[in-house]
Amino acid sequence: MAAENDVYHTQEGVKDSLRDLIISKVPKVAIEKMEQKDFGFMKVKPLQLLQYLKDQADVVNAVDLNTKLEDQNEAIYFEGKTTLKTFFQIIDKQIKELKKYNVASSHSKLMV
Repeated sequence: MAAENDVYHTQEGVKDSLRDLIISKVPKVAIEKMEQKDFGFMKVKPLQLLQYLKDQADVVNAVDLNTKLEDQNEAIYFEGKTTLKTFFQIIDKQIKELKKYNVASSHSKLMV
């Protein structure tokens, strides 16, 4: 009986660890609809997460990511109405949005 309990708890531990690994490697935006109000992701099974991600997945390639980076790549126009402080706030927002999609960026990359 004790051996059966050990096997059961080992299997449950593996499920929990797999679920936590999936959650840690996926952008929060991609799985936020799976999160339950009271329990978070505790009652979501790893297979459900993987199936949801597969159903929601879009094909993205490096060209798409580079296009997104280029769309946000603007030089500073010092003669315009936008102050330097506002310009840096806009860049901060762009960096946060890119991080949602696991795209690394920085002030210097977006300013050049």
